[in-house]
Amino acid sequence: MMRLDAYGETTEDIMAEFKKNKFVVAPDYLGFGPTTVILTDLLFWSTNYTELGNWCGVHQCRLSGMTVDVPDDPTLTLFCLKWS
Repeated sequence: MMRLDAYGETTEDIMAEFKKNKFVVAPDYLGFGPTTVILTDLLFWSTNYTELGNWCGVHQCRLSGMTVDVPDDPTLTLFCLKWS
């Protein structure tokens, strides 16, 4: 989405992609860890946080605030299928 800045020039909303998803997978080059999922839909996750915590316990994921560390690609696929 394009917006006008204080100088009347158009700018792009760099957070637009985050706003329309429940989560995003952090790119490896950011160096967060093996695979880190960033939870971006605060309302959805606050409603489902207990269930997410239980799911993470079963699947050996680490839930920390608004991030989930996923141990491997198959578990990431399960996460995406469950929570998309």
